[in-house]
Amino acid sequence: MLDRGSGSTYGGGRTPLEGVTGGIWKVVTAPFQLPIAVLQTSVQKNIFYGATFGVLKGVGTSVAHVVGGTVQVISNAIPANPLELVTRKLAYIQAGK
Repeated sequence: MLDRGSGSTYGGGRTPLEGVTGGIWKVVTAPFQLPIAVLQTSVQKNIFYGATFGVLKGVGTSVAHVVGGTVQVISNAIPANPLELVTRKLAYIQAGK
């Protein structure tokens, strides 16, 4: 079984699995950004300001989380160097012969 240190890491020292789960988490929690933004903006200013600009801010944050999370999942699912995987597979096959 692979341990945590044996996985290849990308920028930031995260493994691809951590990147994929982080992206999925962003997409799943995106709908909750709207009420959070409305509540925070309403507390900071007033209820009318929160109901207008808080909604706009929440929708923008939600869209950003969905797009960013989707890109994060896709980019972490693609290996950094696909040719490296092919060469490893060929070396494994040739070693077995």
